[in-house]
Amino acid sequence: MKCLIVKVKDRKRTPTYKKMISGKDIYSFPSNLDDAIEYSPSTLHEENEWYMITSFSKTKFCIEFLKEDFSSVNYEKLSRSWFCQYHLTHFIRT
Repeated sequence: MKCLIVKVKDRKRTPTYKKMISGKDIYSFPSNLDDAIEYSPSTLHEENEWYMITSFSKTKFCIEFLKEDFSSVNYEKLSRSWFCQYHLTHFIRT
């Protein structure tokens, strides 16, 4: 994963998405994701096991941002000076 998109709000509390980091490895996916188990609330969760939700983008819990086609070039870079003026509201990894 080489891009971190953040949801920010300006002084008018208008939310927008910006690119915080791009081109650097942020997160490496584990090698054992092929063994992921379908999530169920009744499942006893074990340490070091991965769970999945099939077709998550079709559930009511999925935010619209995740349903859209993604290209990091569509987002402005978050400037360092922004941190002095505002605060981050959500992190979204892509």
